[in-house]
Amino acid sequence: MNTRIYDKTDKGREEIATRKYRVPPRLRTLLVLIDGRHSLESLLANLSVLGLGADDVDELLRQEYIALVGGGAVEEAPQPEASGAPRGPVSARARMLARTREQAARKRQAL
Repeated sequence: MNTRIYDKTDKGREEIATRKYRVPPRLRTLLVLIDGRHSLESLLANLSVLGLGADDVDELLRQEYIALVGGGAVEEAPQPEASGAPRGPVSARARMLARTREQAARKRQAL
């Protein structure tokens, strides 16, 4: 059972919004469907009718349009402890807003 969960990176979101990197249509379809909530297993089950598979997911990973966010070993983001520590934002939009706030706070501290 493949329970890995992927979400778009900033580069992936930029591609969806602007088509800046000219991702081929097949991979773009997959990129649009990756949302940080559905497991790779469920995505592949739905995408097999389109001829998309694990190799296509690997290609998006190699080109850094998506990143592993759950269900596997995520090195950059340690899991919060079960002690009731605050959990980070779950949706892509919430994560983007949190990053924007963090960047603004760092800029204020640098001044």
